[in-house]
Amino acid sequence: MPRPNAAMLLLVGLVAADVVLVTGAIRSTHVDTAQMARAMDSATAPTSAAPSPKGSAATATAQSETKSGSGKVIVAALSDKRAWRAVSSSVICSPDSEAADIGRSQNGGKDWTTVKVPLNTVSGLSYAGGRVIATGMDASCQPAAYALSSSDAPSVTTKEPTWVIDPADPTKLMSSGGSVAKQPCSSGLLDIAANSKSDVVALCGDHSIEHSTTAGDSWQQERGGSKVLAIATGTNTIFTASRAKCGISVAAVPGGDNTNCVAGTKDWSGPVDMTIVGGTVWLATADDAVTEPVADFT
Repeated sequence: MPRPNAAMLLLVGLVAADVVLVTGAIRSTHVDTAQMARAMDSATAPTSAAPSPKGSAATATAQSETKSGSGKVIVAALSDKRAWRAVSSSVICSPDSEAADIGRSQNGGKDWTTVKVPLNTVSGLSYAGGRVIATGMDASCQPAAYALSSSDAPSVTTKEPTWVIDPADPTKLMSSGGSVAKQPCSSGLLDIAANSKSDVVALCGDHSIEHSTTAGDSWQQERGGSKVLAIATGTNTIFTASRAKCGISVAAVPGGDNTNCVAGTKDWSGPVDMTIVGGTVWLATADDAVTEPVADFT
């Protein structure tokens, strides 16, 4: 989500899955949602049979296709009403890349207010020092981190979120400013979600799910699926968001038998991110967002 000099401070300050919180969801790319839920306003991411739609959608606005190309969506929630979302047109920075689209919602995802943040790519929306931290690459394709606020302009920060996908190398997971002892994925990272400094989950490029309770020293594989797009954590449960005939389906891991399609998501395309805060699941794309009770999927 080492301090030899100022340049190194900025790099380590980058340390997401959802999400979202986010995080959990410490990024999709998520945040530690227990901490995220305590953030103040100043800090204001496989089934062939179609499950029956459940719940109601609040229409508004991982690595796949966005409307502007191959990119990433991250949602980090503060409550059932408030969340931040970042949309990058690519996970790889180039000097001519368009700026990432970062916004906040205060009505459950119905409306989003754009916040200008000088980042071309965003690899994580994380929680650190009482603030939401956006980490990524700036217009010069150098690592940068900004503290976000609902009332003030974004500010450069050296705060260190615990878990984040490396903005300079989106195949690598970082912990507190450095690479983890053992990388979870050989096929690249699509999403991360965390419960604590030692408990983190990774969605790999081959859609497998790896879980560490040892701060990244060791990993064990969890039940996943070829259609998993995003992951989130809630208490001791991992949740997956997958594409289905009915739209986006959410299931708990382990188990996953209580799979429910989320109403209003049938026409969704492109990257999807998920985060859990309290008793609420947030799902978001570049153009839409919905919230549902966690109880619908447990």
